[in-house]
Amino acid sequence: MTAENVADQQDFTNQQIAFDDLPDVNDPTFSHLEPAYFWTALGMWVVVTLAILGGATLLWLASYDNAKAAIVLPIIALMASVGAVAVALLNIWEITKKGYAMREHDILFRKGLVWRSITAVPFSRVQHVETHRGPIDRLVGLSELKIYTAGGQSSDLKIPGLTIQRASALRQSILNHAYEDGAAVQRPAGVTEAADKDSADV
Repeated sequence: MTAENVADQQDFTNQQIAFDDLPDVNDPTFSHLEPAYFWTALGMWVVVTLAILGGATLLWLASYDNAKAAIVLPIIALMASVGAVAVALLNIWEITKKGYAMREHDILFRKGLVWRSITAVPFSRVQHVETHRGPIDRLVGLSELKIYTAGGQSSDLKIPGLTIQRASALRQSILNHAYEDGAAVQRPAGVTEAADKDSADV
């Protein structure tokens, strides 16, 4: 054990923190997802609902000569349509509750309508950040941000419904913060060794 490690252990403290002094995770101001993401999701659910209703209608017409089926199938079609509309409305409403926020040492993502959750990813745990654009994203000009942390094979946090510019800006900012917090990421573009030395000297 080196003298530096001994000094660090001597300086180590672990004082109790009162629950009233804990920071409130609801304090940050969350940014909403882009309106285009909302309208895209709404359009997709409208298509799904119409497809379910159309399929049920075709089944009913195909069995119109069957008296029993002519009674049962309309009921099934109605239940399926009502269910699809209800699920669509809940998913669309849930999108309005999604949001993200960046703090000094982590990024937050809020989601959920009935079961709400807020996920916090510390920058010190970030290993990789990427932007992803599927066919529909490219069509409406949106992008998704994926954040990978240490020990994970898949992304630990996904933030959809971002503009291309916002996704790129968030990616670069997260990498910069992660590098400053000592995460195992490559030195971001624009950060020189001299800048690193100046930061370490502060």
